[in-house]
Amino acid sequence: VSERGVILFANAQLARFLGVERDSMVGKDLAAYVAKSQQPALAALLRASSTETTRAELLVSGADGVEVPFLVSATEIDLDGSLVRCLVLTDLTMQKLVEQQLAAEVAQAERQRVAAEVNDTIVQGLVAAEMALDLGHIDRARSLIDSTSRHARNWIGELAGDTELEPGMAVRSSPLRQSVEET
Repeated sequence: VSERGVILFANAQLARFLGVERDSMVGKDLAAYVAKSQQPALAALLRASSTETTRAELLVSGADGVEVPFLVSATEIDLDGSLVRCLVLTDLTMQKLVEQQLAAEVAQAERQRVAAEVNDTIVQGLVAAEMALDLGHIDRARSLIDSTSRHARNWIGELAGDTELEPGMAVRSSPLRQSVEET
């Protein structure tokens, strides 16, 4: 592309992605193929004057109108006194999908870790209360149940978005698996 972003040459693969004839791209502004929200990043990439390659991630609209993430690498080249930029566009679609999948897996693992920690703490509190009841320490059992219940409400509230839950606020969507009469 020229210093101002006018396309001087385009390869067939990019033209096919854009859904245009390769020759029809020559003489057009590269900005016409870049998402409006990405225009400042493109302008900065073309404006940058450097002997080294500069890079930016840009969304480019394909023939179907879907914006696709590309890594655009720009290198200045002096052709007999005319300054041009060689742009190499690398499709980042798969990389972005992998990043999203990895982020989802990390979030799921963290949710499972927190759930296991909360569950273990609640179960330990209830077991301690049960042991206190077995030993006839009713006040200690009530204290343990109260403490465990408070902690559980706080944790669940934190997991629900910093909303402190009070007794009766959470309504079960289905009945408890084992009713009190069955125990």
